[in-house]
Amino acid sequence: MKKLKFINLFYTLAFICFISLGCSQSVNAKNLDLKIVFTNDIHGKIVGGEDTETGKFIGYSKIGSYISQTKHDKKNTLIIDAGDAFHGDTVANLSQGQAILSIMNEIGYNYFLPGNHDFNFGKERLLKLTHDGSFKTICSNLLNKSVPMFEENDIFEIDGVKIGIFALTSPELITKSNLKNIEEIEVIPPIEVAKKQVETLKEKGADFIILISHLGILSEEESWWSYAVRDSVPEIDLIIDSHSHNVLDDFEQLDGKAVITSAGISGQNVGVVDIEIKDKIKKIKPYNLSFSDFKDIPKNKKIEKIIKSETDKIKPVLEQNVGYTSVYLNGERETIRTEKTNLAKIVCEAILKETDADIAFLNAGAFRSSIEVGNIKMADVLRVFSLGHSIVTKSVSGENIIKALELALRQYPKMSASFPQVAGMKFKITATEGNNKVKDVTINGSRIDLKKEYIFATNDFLASGGDGFDMIKSSRELKQFDSLDKIFAKYVSEISPIDLDSNLKKSA
Repeated sequence: MKKLKFINLFYTLAFICFISLGCSQSVNAKNLDLKIVFTNDIHGKIVGGEDTETGKFIGYSKIGSYISQTKHDKKNTLIIDAGDAFHGDTVANLSQGQAILSIMNEIGYNYFLPGNHDFNFGKERLLKLTHDGSFKTICSNLLNKSVPMFEENDIFEIDGVKIGIFALTSPELITKSNLKNIEEIEVIPPIEVAKKQVETLKEKGADFIILISHLGILSEEESWWSYAVRDSVPEIDLIIDSHSHNVLDDFEQLDGKAVITSAGISGQNVGVVDIEIKDKIKKIKPYNLSFSDFKDIPKNKKIEKIIKSETDKIKPVLEQNVGYTSVYLNGERETIRTEKTNLAKIVCEAILKETDADIAFLNAGAFRSSIEVGNIKMADVLRVFSLGHSIVTKSVSGENIIKALELALRQYPKMSASFPQVAGMKFKITATEGNNKVKDVTINGSRIDLKKEYIFATNDFLASGGDGFDMIKSSRELKQFDSLDKIFAKYVSEISPIDLDSNLKKSA
């Protein structure tokens, strides 16, 4: 009997241990269901809408409604912006980013990484904006006066899973920004910082690591690319990328390497990542929602109110007089898309003066209005440049300049938004159906050298490959400048009153 009792006791204890162990495993299991919604490279594009030439923009009002509904439906939701939010379009620029900040606070972003264009109002202004933000500003490789400018990383816990976050901005901030905006700023190389940050986050117990990246995949140094960080630091699980304006969704998941995703530019898409962790098995599904996905989503009334309020505030600025013209400055769609006009001539001359480039090259679609004879107000300028483009210089070979001209003139003599408006360059065109060719191209009076690299100034739309200008997108970027409306207004104030015969001596 004693032996039987002993055996029964043994199995009873074993059973209890099994139950206890099973319960312990259930308690300690790492289970997570998380949705991330992110934006990147919004470039101040506050208002949504459809433009047949430049794209379809969702707009913050509908983005806000979508995020609000997502938060309501999904317990675990994280909202991130990966940079270049504050600067770009009219209301954003004239409010020096305040309009964007008010909207981001209303939407309820959790994290923000400053991009290079977020410094366009100066370092101190960016510090003020981020200080007033309800979100956490994070950047791991940015030093101000030799100390971290923002928080370097963060750990937060959801359902027992520790999520580690760090962020990297591109060293191109130093090489391409206006130096007065980034005094005493230093950007540490990304890979070096990523390795240290991952080590730190692992020490803090991170189960899942997210990199918010304003590195892109097209910068001047490949070691700065988000791909390079992914390949060098395999412990990262997810990279939310920006800067190069690529659309990366459902990106190929390489074994042992981070998933990379990005949502393009100007709110043409909203990025989403669904993350599921179950007993250490991680499922990561990135995808983008486009303009059509927001068709039935209503506008957010609170954000609409913010937009109206911020628009009302800038009305005095719009009434400012910037110059005078004694001639009608022609930006009419029917003419500027088929031939050189006096307005385009002045604009391109303004770009050359601001950038010291060899060539100024714009697409006719960048011009949206004309300017009547009389006083020129800022509102007139902004009607012409309502797309919010900024200016970029690139190093472009003579061969690629020829290709860009032929692409721009592919529909000539038909009306086209790609029709080139230039300064610093002359050319002739032989028009044959479906095979237009340019000839006798000269730059600053000398015949173009196909092997030579020229300083080529254009808007950020063409610089990023808009309208098929891949030969410009792939060319090395040199520097970024202010918005086109500001460059033009500054030049107009210098040459007013505008009399084309007396004021403009150069020929395009």
